[in-house]
Amino acid sequence: MRAGPTTTRLSRSHAEHSWTLAELPALARLSLSFMVTMLFGVPTCLVTHATEFPPPVPTAPFLDPNTALASPAPNATGVPPTRMIFIDPGPDPDAEIPEISFSVDLQSEDNGRPLSARVFMDWKIADNGQFGGGDELDPSSFDDIRTIRARLKLRPGTRGCHQVALVASHLFDNYTFQPVYPEDTGFVVWWLLIEHPGTEQYPAAQCPHRTSG
Repeated sequence: MRAGPTTTRLSRSHAEHSWTLAELPALARLSLSFMVTMLFGVPTCLVTHATEFPPPVPTAPFLDPNTALASPAPNATGVPPTRMIFIDPGPDPDAEIPEISFSVDLQSEDNGRPLSARVFMDWKIADNGQFGGGDELDPSSFDDIRTIRARLKLRPGTRGCHQVALVASHLFDNYTFQPVYPEDTGFVVWWLLIEHPGTEQYPAAQCPHRTSG
């Protein structure tokens, strides 16, 4: 009768034994702990692309008529658009007329475009109307309320009733001096009366928009 396979104590001990973390050398335990920490214990950072917003839509300048003022002489009280600008040039028909200053608060989404102002006498009414230059503002956003100014120096001998417009736009034509794009234009209008009291040549009644005061 054949005897079955014998199992020695040595072979049985190898089959039943499993290692533990404590049995690893110190350096191996340290390396393993570091790897586990890196895999599971360190917060990860999710890298995403920055959100891109579309550029703001450019707008025409919006001029606030409640802030518009015209000063017919240095240190003069400002005249709002609801009042007539009155200038007495004196009895000399060739007397020099003081420079008139205009200002108004505005808002505009410029989208990188500078904003300019000019002032016109008889704008869109007479082909040979006089005009003056004004500020050029750096580009800004619609939330930024700014003040823009322009000045008008009339030719000596100018008399009568005239419309005067403070005009702001992002682009003026260097040949015609007018805004290039009507839809990109804002303006405020006054009426100007230049006369010497008692002069019948330019009676006050000829100015239909004259107001009292």
